[in-house]
Amino acid sequence: QLLSSEMISCELHGCRKMQVASLVGRCAPLQIRGVGPRIITRSLATKLKVGDVVTVHIDNLASSGSGVGKIMADTPRSVFVPLTAPGDTVEVQITQENKVYYEAKVKKILEPSSKRVEPACKHFGTCGGCDWQHVHYDEQLSQKERLFRFNLQKNKLETNTESEIIPAHSPYNYRCKVRFPGNGFAQRRTNRIVPVTECPVLHEKFQEIIGEPHHPEDAWGYDEIDDMLSKTDARYRSPSGQELLFRVHDFVQSNFEMNRKLLTLVKDKLTKIYADLNVTQNKNMLELFAGNGNFTVFLAEMFERVTAIENDRSSVDSLEKNLQENNVDNVVVLKMDVNHFFDQGPKRRERWNKFGRPIVDKLPEKKAEGTMPFSCVLLDPPRLGVGPLTAKIAALDAHVIVYISCNFETFAKDAAAITKDGKWELRSADLLDMFPQTRYAEVVGIFTRK
Repeated sequence: QLLSSEMISCELHGCRKMQVASLVGRCAPLQIRGVGPRIITRSLATKLKVGDVVTVHIDNLASSGSGVGKIMADTPRSVFVPLTAPGDTVEVQITQENKVYYEAKVKKILEPSSKRVEPACKHFGTCGGCDWQHVHYDEQLSQKERLFRFNLQKNKLETNTESEIIPAHSPYNYRCKVRFPGNGFAQRRTNRIVPVTECPVLHEKFQEIIGEPHHPEDAWGYDEIDDMLSKTDARYRSPSGQELLFRVHDFVQSNFEMNRKLLTLVKDKLTKIYADLNVTQNKNMLELFAGNGNFTVFLAEMFERVTAIENDRSSVDSLEKNLQENNVDNVVVLKMDVNHFFDQGPKRRERWNKFGRPIVDKLPEKKAEGTMPFSCVLLDPPRLGVGPLTAKIAALDAHVIVYISCNFETFAKDAAAITKDGKWELRSADLLDMFPQTRYAEVVGIFTRK
């Protein structure tokens, strides 16, 4: 009853004539319970159920990290299969059924892709830290760029902007901060801890302590200056040699080599835009989510004044110390929530004066209702983006907005909101592969006024 009586020959794979439902896509053996494998098309006459086994060709990688192929069941559906590579032909078992897609697990790799490689870590596939160790690095870059472009198109953004993807300095041994919830890391798709004895994405210094018992709240950072590990504070260098402190429990760009490329890229982009626009006066920057001063300290010399907003007290403490130790004196630091910055007037903002510098009395006054005198707005928000704040950011009377994000989807949504009224355009969107072997990359979006 599964198959119709239509006789069709599959010339694509050289299959002999047999009964098939229709010739849609590639043919594939389908394992039905109680019935041996049959060569049929991926147009199935009935809906698949959890437990069914089917052969799928993997076309691409999805934003979840899984490989994705197509099954023509009762309706065309995508099937997401973890630990597969583009070009794989795999036998999979359906593990979950949704209205528009299936999830499945690999039972057997029938035809491995040329883009598949041997994972560097023996824990890969069980440990949930990495997504793509089994995929050739060049293909990882290609898939990240494709996923980013897809999200831009999905949000109806121009995709002909100048852009590039900058590969990682090294695809392994790059991560310089880590938390050990016990003696390992979380298992893939669970909260259960998997004991590990190695982790090739971590800096080589961490290999000394991997596998040892750790408190669930333990965090470690690599101190690039002293070439040692620390459980409290650590430091790294900017492209110009400035030393920046971070606390190991706070956010920091954990790939130091790629962070230097990120900082250099942003500075080069701003220098070019300011030259193109002939901006010589009122060079003030508003920095949102300033953290420990990663951008603040390095970019401060470009501006007359920088107003840095950060709400986390520990990060603000690191920021102030970094400004002091690097002799940066043109930065106003406000410890406050970004939402409150836009809701309150400049004279009511909270004073943060631990290191003795005046703050509120040097904050630029509003030029007119709804505008502030910042020529540049730079933001590096959490993965969830800024959502409703985009309208307030876009309303600022600035020449350029620099948006840094590690989430393609939220960046594209926020970018669409910034450009919605037609006053701003996405001038460039570059990717830096800060996180090799994972599905993530860093986006640097540059917006200028039309």
